Amino acid sequence: MGAIAGEAKANAPLLPIATRSRPFMHPAMSYCLNPVCPNPTAPLNHSANHCTSCGFALLLGDRFRALKPIGQGGFGRTFLAVDEATPTKPRCVIKQSMPDQLTHREQAAALFHQEALRLAELGAHPQIPALITHCEQDNYQYLVQEFIDGQTLAQTLRDRGPFAVTDIEPILHSLLPVLEFIHSHEVIHRDIKPDNIIRRPDGQLALVDFGAAKHATGTALLKTGTSIGSAEFIAPEQARGKATYASDLYSLGVTCVHLLTQMSPFDLIDGDNQWVWQDWLQGKISPELRHCLNRMIASAPNQRFQSAQEVQEFLAKPRLPDTKPSSPLPATSALVAPPVSTPRSRPLRKPLTFTAIFAFSVGAIAAAVTLPRFAAEANRAKESEARAYVGAMGRAQQAYFLENNQFSESLTRLGLGIQSETKDYSYKIVPLPATDARPLAVQNIASPKKGDLKTFTSIVWLAPLDGNQNEMTTLSIRCASNQPTVQLPPPPRFSQDSTPSHAVMCPFGYTMLDR
Repeated sequence: MGAIAGEAKANAPLLPIATRSRPFMHPAMSYCLNPVCPNPTAPLNHSANHCTSCGFALLLGDRFRALKPIGQGGFGRTFLAVDEATPTKPRCVIKQSMPDQLTHREQAAALFHQEALRLAELGAHPQIPALITHCEQDNYQYLVQEFIDGQTLAQTLRDRGPFAVTDIEPILHSLLPVLEFIHSHEVIHRDIKPDNIIRRPDGQLALVDFGAAKHATGTALLKTGTSIGSAEFIAPEQARGKATYASDLYSLGVTCVHLLTQMSPFDLIDGDNQWVWQDWLQGKISPELRHCLNRMIASAPNQRFQSAQEVQEFLAKPRLPDTKPSSPLPATSALVAPPVSTPRSRPLRKPLTFTAIFAFSVGAIAAAVTLPRFAAEANRAKESEARAYVGAMGRAQQAYFLENNQFSESLTRLGLGIQSETKDYSYKIVPLPATDARPLAVQNIASPKKGDLKTFTSIVWLAPLDGNQNEMTTLSIRCASNQPTVQLPPPPRFSQDSTPSHAVMCPFGYTMLDR
């Protein structure tokens, strides 16, 4: 049995808990916490203290019994559990770290302990699950937290469809004070999304899953395997490993537009990298709320609200009549939503007069002259898809690495919904293993099926954060071929610069679109 946090003695009693969870009749099964147990599920036996399959202790701290797994990621595993030392046997949540997967175990353990301390402070808020205890057992570290009863907003969205516009401001009014509270404790949540917002039976919203939370003034290793958010909802600076308080506001804003549209955030962005979420609304929205959400999801952090309090103050201002629609703001990802075409009726044919024939001839000549221009515009529309897709693949690769400590070699695993083949382009991923001459990298490629279109590629690579070799981040660029071509692009060019972050340039014959 491991030592309890704050206690030197093994098997020391855990701290008493004050739970807001209702009594629970748990299923007649228990679950072994051993990650390599050959048969972790077994019939519930209150007198059984060790797994019959592997001998692992079934009770955490002689108190908490895991019932079933409810989540798994780079952070580790999460279990629904029951507190058997309390007469009402309330439900709780056990989070298990996976130190065997970490590069720096001692530093990871210190970060885990710091997280427990932060959660202990944050758990004093009624809309944040309370920390019950932090302990170590059998060389694994654990957090035990209050179980929040209710339905996530993601579940509600699946059950009833898009939220009404009138639902959004109450959500903001409920969650913005929570963000103000955690930010005042110098904590950035980093994983705000519908799955992590629970509506209790009494209607109150709770913000859960602080496994990705980071102390704003501290440092954390990128390679610890700690999840840092979901690709669809994270801010662009967060994908680069530089989350700020405004990053949480961005994620909350994207959550709101997702609830309003039931569309993937990646599909709410056009080929020019502009948010088009308003095109998918099923009702009218006030100019104030529209402006508020647009500021929250602005690509550039300096264009957003800088604090949760600032958003609340804006929403509290007297409402003004809508005099001019707000212009769209740049987005973070770039997947193209299919255009909606309106069918048009075909006019009735009439016999052509001489004048009509003459006019038709002149029009035909003019049309022939303008055909190249129309063809060029059609090609640009096709290329916008590829340009947008490789940009989204690059950002998804950054998020995937931060969550899995590796780049994805599979387009499907990026979770973008991009097919390997579309009408005009083929999409593929080429891993670039680390060598002495280059860092670990990946190349995402969009190659046209016809020779009149350009080829596009995005490159994502691992680099020291601000030149610090002890802390890493991911960087990316997007490139386009100088001329139309169906040839696959060569690898990017890497050169070691004076700062040890590796200068990365587009392949030969390619021009950088953005960094």
